[in-house]
Amino acid sequence: MGFPLVVALVILLGTSLVIYARSTRSDAVAPHLNVGVAGGGGGDHWHAAIGIYNCDHFETDPIVRGDNWPDPSGIHSHDDGVIHIHPFVSSATGTRARLKVFFQTMGLKFTDDELELTNGNTLKSNTDCNGKNATLRVARFDPANPDKPTEIITKNLGDVRFLKDREAFTIALVPDGVDIPIAPTAANLDALAGVDSGQTAVPATTVPTGSTVPTDSTVPGSTTPATTAPSSESTAPTTGSATTSR
Repeated sequence: MGFPLVVALVILLGTSLVIYARSTRSDAVAPHLNVGVAGGGGGDHWHAAIGIYNCDHFETDPIVRGDNWPDPSGIHSHDDGVIHIHPFVSSATGTRARLKVFFQTMGLKFTDDELELTNGNTLKSNTDCNGKNATLRVARFDPANPDKPTEIITKNLGDVRFLKDREAFTIALVPDGVDIPIAPTAANLDALAGVDSGQTAVPATTVPTGSTVPTDSTVPGSTTPATTAPSSESTAPTTGSATTSR
């Protein structure tokens, strides 16, 4: 009886160690928890340009939420065409820092087949684009080489990870074989990155579950987002295309 008990104990301990290792592995991978933003320490603070390309043009003001939109994760936007990545919580660090966390924070639906935008448009796969069937995909760029994406992802789009500081993403609804351009704000990424001098975490209980824009946000469809910056953040000018930085 002793031998089977020992084997069972070894299996149990081994399984527990594997589960523990998998649960903590993300914390060893960047982006790390930014306790400096939430209160008194270091951590990573990354930025990635983002643009929404619909068939043959970039959408105007696709993700505009206003200054007071809650942010429980530390992965958000200031209505400037940039994803600001400085995780407040471990669930948004390392391998868990993904596009779906950003869209959850912004209160927008994002799947392999559908993307909601705050300007009132919804991009859906299997729609017509200049006579051809178009589907959603994500193109990852290195802004230092803007002419060609480093990767094009066609499935599990929400699981696309943030791998480093200074990336660019274009979420595109295009037919197969169409060249996807880099997000316009990639050209101003260094200047726009200066917006985040400090952002306070908002408890997860305040995260909106729907996609309704708060009354103090910019009116969807306008070409000029609100320009009043939070008191803890500086205003950064931009010469980019359709988005205005804050």
